[in-house]
Amino acid sequence: MKKLEIRKFTSEGSEIFANLIQNKPINIIEEVNKLVISESITVRLDKNIEINAPKNRYELASSLWSIFGKGGPLFKMRADRDLWNWVSAAYLEPLVIADDRKDINTKIGGVDRWILSNSILYAHRHLISGPFFAFEANYPEEKNAMCQLATPVLMPGELVERISGKRQLASGSVCHLATLLYYDRKTNLLREGITSKSGSPKKFSYYFTQIDRTLDYEGMSASELLDLLPKNFSKWVELAKLDKKQGK
Repeated sequence: MKKLEIRKFTSEGSEIFANLIQNKPINIIEEVNKLVISESITVRLDKNIEINAPKNRYELASSLWSIFGKGGPLFKMRADRDLWNWVSAAYLEPLVIADDRKDINTKIGGVDRWILSNSILYAHRHLISGPFFAFEANYPEEKNAMCQLATPVLMPGELVERISGKRQLASGSVCHLATLLYYDRKTNLLREGITSKSGSPKKFSYYFTQIDRTLDYEGMSASELLDLLPKNFSKWVELAKLDKKQGK
């Protein structure tokens, strides 16, 4: 764990960081670390942050909440893109080192994972702000959003893409429903086999898109929605009901 003074990139700093992610030079970690403490392309914010390698998106979001969450010292700056770009740059080294995959380029991935997009269609893909905003959107019932927060930071997965990518699914009872279906509270992991054809996250997203104009599902509880799902979700519905029965 390392402690850093929080900064934000200037627009030039964000651009340089984006170019490094795009081009992925051999010494990218060293170059990014230089950017993080550069006086010419960052602005000091007089606050500190402890940087480590969180085990999943929930742990990351929880650690960021005290700084950027309601009542935190930088709450009013949480919409600042250059700030989130700096935070992601600060996290790059520990996240990449902690990931045991061999190919660093795969671990780093595309620009939209590190540079916060202006588009609402892609902003959820940011590896650092994405978990935080999923946490915030469901706070104080943030555990209802484990469908978006249970996976490793560098490997969000299909479920995160399907749920976080649509505003109407990313919070409230539908998000809670996705957690009941796909998240195993006993293991703190997503259930195995959720991407199979029957009742997959893709089917989940498609189903709620289909009924969006005919049913006010946002006003229903997760338990009510659980009984509404069609038969192809039966495997996950049964597991969800068993968990609820056992009080998990």
